[in-house]
Order: sequence, then structure tokens, then C-alpha cells
Amino acid sequence: MMKQLILVLGLCLLAAACVCGCTGGTAETTVAVPEPPLPGGNITIINGGDSEMVLDWDAITAMPAFEGYGYGVSTVGIKYGPL
Repeated sequence: MMKQLILVLGLCLLAAACVCGCTGGTAETTVAVPEPPLPGGNITIINGGDSEMVLDWDAITAMPAFEGYGYGVSTVGIKYGPL
């Protein structure tokens, strides 16, 4: 009797798991995510006190992108900073 009860409960759990995975909606929903506002202001770069350059948002985004490692290396070869 106990084995039959365990078997029935196991089959019920298996059926419930199958039904839960198959009852989702098929309609695709899209959520409009608002874009964050662009940062305001300018960046001023001073080159050793000799020259000054002011960059606005358009000038910064027009610059070429570079990829590289984000860490520094000490004189003995130890990496520090974000890896």
C-alpha cells in the first residue's frame, strides 16, 4: 500500500512539473525601456598647465574607441588594479 502511494505521489509531481513548464503564454511582450538622459556639462583637460582643451559630449563620442588591459604592472611584474 505504501509503495503505491509513493508511486502515485511521484507521478503527480512529475505531471505537475510537466504541466508547469508547458502552460506559459506564447505571445511576445516587449517592454519599452526609456533611455537614460545624456550627461550634461563639459570636460576640461589641462595639459601640464600649458594648454587647455574643453570637450563636450559630441566631441567625446566622436573619439575612436580603444581596447586594452585595465591594470597596471609594477617594476617586478605584479599586476594591480582591475583585471
